[in-house]
Parts: sequence; structure tokens; C-alpha cells
Amino acid sequence: MGLVRGRGVKTFTIGTSVVLVAHINKNRASVTLLAAKANTGIIYISYDDQNVATSGNNQGVPIEASGQLNEQPPAVFQGEIYAIASAAGQVLQVVETDEIPPKGD
Repeated sequence: MGLVRGRGVKTFTIGTSVVLVAHINKNRASVTLLAAKANTGIIYISYDDQNVATSGNNQGVPIEASGQLNEQPPAVFQGEIYAIASAAGQVLQVVETDEIPPKGD
């Protein structure tokens, strides 16, 4: 892996409708999804599928209050990431880093 740069922290308020929280990023070196400590519901995460739900066949990966999901090398997902929650007003922070391609690429 080459040089890596931070992309900052993006904060989303997630409710019972699906939200796109990360776009396709071919240079993504890592991504961490953090559920706020004060959340009272569960946030469900889906990779490349905006048909995510809080239950049933399309249930996403759950993140409870203070929980997190991490994508780290060597296999970092580079597609879209969606979220939905079991209750309104749930807070999710998304922290991404990018690999800086060598000059000439």
C-alpha cells in the first residue's frame, strides 16, 4: 500500500429510510462506521444494496450503540455503503481513508 490520506469524518442521521453513507471509491484504503453511544436503536449496514432492511431476507449488518464496523487492508470494500435504522434519529459516523496512487497512474 502506498501513501494514505484521511477524508475526514462524515456524520449522518439515520432513520427508517435508506441512506447512502459512502459512494463508490476505488482509492478507499479503509472505512470505519461508528454508531453513536447515545443511539437507542440499531443501524443496519448494506454493501452495494440499497434494498437493505431492519429485518427479513434483506436485513443488513447490525451496529448497536457504540458499535463499529471496520474495513481494513488487505481487503477493503470499495463500493457503495447504505444504512437504515430501527428508529429515527440514529447517528452514524463514517471515517474513510484513501490510498494516494503513485504519480503517473
